[in-house]
Amino acid sequence: MAKSNTTTLLAATKSAVNKAKYYTTKEKKALALRLLAQLTAEVEALEVVKPQPKKSKNKTTTVKGLSKMTKAQLLEVIKQQQGS
Repeated sequence: MAKSNTTTLLAATKSAVNKAKYYTTKEKKALALRLLAQLTAEVEALEVVKPQPKKSKNKTTTVKGLSKMTKAQLLEVIKQQQGS
């Protein structure tokens, strides 16, 4: 069922339950029970959707330990990468 129909059903059920509670008649109780059953069936039919994992924003490097290298070592790695 579409979102707007579900919202409408939820509002109608709430209204019917309140009317049946405060202005009790057999018809109002019957309507409230029917709408509650319909709403319960819709809720039971819902599927659980797992969220998609977010992509990592971290950039990976091909050379491990770059943060521990000195400037001279980094320049040497860059030269090796450019040469290959």
